[in-house]
Amino acid sequence: MNTNQESQNEVTDKQLAGFLHRRGTLSAPKSCATRIRLTPSGPSKVGAVYFVDPAPVSKGFDTVFTYQVTDHSNQCTVNKDQYFSLFQSRTCSVHGADGFAFIIQNSINGTRSMGGVGGQMGFGGIENSLAIAFDTWQNPGQDTLNVDHISVQSRGTLPNDGLEAGLLGVPRPHPIADGKVHMARITYYSELRPEYFDQLVASPSLLQFLKDNGEQKGIGTLLVYVDDGIASDTPLLALPINLSLVLHMPIDKAFVGFTASTGRFYEKHDILSWLWCNQPPCDPPTLKDFDFHQSSKYSAAQLQRFEPGAGTPSVAPSSHVIQYSPHLLE
Repeated sequence: MNTNQESQNEVTDKQLAGFLHRRGTLSAPKSCATRIRLTPSGPSKVGAVYFVDPAPVSKGFDTVFTYQVTDHSNQCTVNKDQYFSLFQSRTCSVHGADGFAFIIQNSINGTRSMGGVGGQMGFGGIENSLAIAFDTWQNPGQDTLNVDHISVQSRGTLPNDGLEAGLLGVPRPHPIADGKVHMARITYYSELRPEYFDQLVASPSLLQFLKDNGEQKGIGTLLVYVDDGIASDTPLLALPINLSLVLHMPIDKAFVGFTASTGRFYEKHDILSWLWCNQPPCDPPTLKDFDFHQSSKYSAAQLQRFEPGAGTPSVAPSSHVIQYSPHLLE
């Protein structure tokens, strides 16, 4: 298999398309602006990035990020006559794997936490974690959707596995790995929000996290928005959950970041911009608010901005936005 290029994909679309082929995929720009590349387009890769300090999560948070998944692997099969070994036909499939996740974790390994490759999406094996998985491949025993989909995965304080045992709700389909720039928003309210009940998803694994935990730590609402749903306040999925029961957090804080992996099939997983707010609701940005370079055009006093690059914490006096650099794991 070789990394797919757009010219290869055009020929495959028209002449050689085989099983699992994904039409109309794109390649990443040859000259990329600042971005976090969680994995290159190569087999059996894994990557993770975290903000260097634990963030407050159990009382609510709001985070927005843009992502791009490109350069899928390309697999071709030559079919020959079984008796005379004569060339008959060739079929190809352009399809990458496996996906990335936004992760909240309080593992003993902190920012050095790294999960498995393939269907583990970089978070499988990390204990005391919850992941919102942006999955681009269907794995046996994982779920029933064979298209791009988003799900919430956790086994509480046990190691996450990315499979059915950790699935907390029904996965929802949404385009992820089409090469386009997408925006996602993940919000957690520390109380139930009945206005989002129409989008609720649940599974038997969720029942253990549907109760109060004392000290005013009741059942909250986890919301996942993508693209147009952000502006219309229509989440792709909503999950009733008590994060203080899911994760062991003695000081109500956990590490937040992203993980990704590839397996036999592969693709590039890039995070282009990332905003974090400690208390929801925050004014949501739109795609045009990001310029995909060193700085963001969007700013607000209550937001903390996380961006790729080396450096130390600093205050941006012009916008009163706190700017940080993430801790990148390679």
